[in-house]
Amino acid sequence: MAFQQFPLSLKSPGSVLRSPLFLFIGTVALAVAVSGCSKLIKSTPPASPATTALAEHLTTTGAKLYGTYWCPYCNRQEELFKDAIKKVQVVECDPKGENAQPQLCNAARVSSYPTWEINGKMYRGMRSLEELAVLSGYQGSTDFDK
Repeated sequence: MAFQQFPLSLKSPGSVLRSPLFLFIGTVALAVAVSGCSKLIKSTPPASPATTALAEHLTTTGAKLYGTYWCPYCNRQEELFKDAIKKVQVVECDPKGENAQPQLCNAARVSSYPTWEINGKMYRGMRSLEELAVLSGYQGSTDFDK
């Protein structure tokens, strides 16, 4: 009775690394890792000049966006600003979030997300850029789509 040799010989460790099964598993693992990191590496599209000007105006007037990293409406609100969101004062209310400042949220009595503080008044819920322009007294271009 003859035995067939198993294709992955333990005597040759390099043969394991060259096997089709190992290459397939490695490729799948790499694809999963890369796709899982895509949210961390996501690129933000550039904002229009009007959107950037509104973001700068909001910051200049002391407006704040209170939110949490896990809130889908907060994420959508931030996405409206595209890359100009970097110019808006965003306060992370969840202690587990990045640069969390829950003490500011508590002091402002924020109870839902997102919440805007504009000119000393609190506005709960997601707001359009046009609405934020009106609420904040923004006088510049409102051509936010270009």
